[in-house]
Amino acid sequence: MRKLLSLLFFSLFFAGVLASQNTAELPYLELLYADDLTLIHITAPDGTKLNPSFGLKIAAGSVLVTSGSTLFVIDPATGLDSKGFKGGFALDGQATSRPAVLKDKAYVGTEKGTVYALDLRTGSVVSTGKPIGAGAKIAAIAPVDKLLTGDVKDQLIIVANTPTSSVVTKVAADNVAAPLT
Repeated sequence: MRKLLSLLFFSLFFAGVLASQNTAELPYLELLYADDLTLIHITAPDGTKLNPSFGLKIAAGSVLVTSGSTLFVIDPATGLDSKGFKGGFALDGQATSRPAVLKDKAYVGTEKGTVYALDLRTGSVVSTGKPIGAGAKIAAIAPVDKLLTGDVKDQLIIVANTPTSSVVTKVAADNVAAPLT
């Protein structure tokens, strides 16, 4: 297993170096514990160590990782920032949820209760808002179709912690600001 991981990450690094020779960009280097695949850190092209807040998500042809108040979206084929995410996407506070992916959109929540919906193809904001309200800290975001069976699609479950309780709500994937009733 250790050799397989080493080969995989060497391949990603090597592919990134080759791709970067014409663009003056350098790839991200990922370091993992080989035994349990826990991410230690990612080294950015400028040498900065990114300490993932809540691990990483590999989906929709991208590697998504939060570090502090930034969401990074990395193309695994090159090890470079994905289109539209050069240098990462700045959030309004510390990321407190693991990135979630539904179709071609990424979702991430912050300590300030904000949920972001971002288009993975362009890096643009699809929707943003505070579906739980003031004082909430987003703890988790998950697509409904991954949790339940049935016809419910394009909805997310959001779990947040407030000073007095935990709150669970459901939102439409294209409007994260307004809870569904």
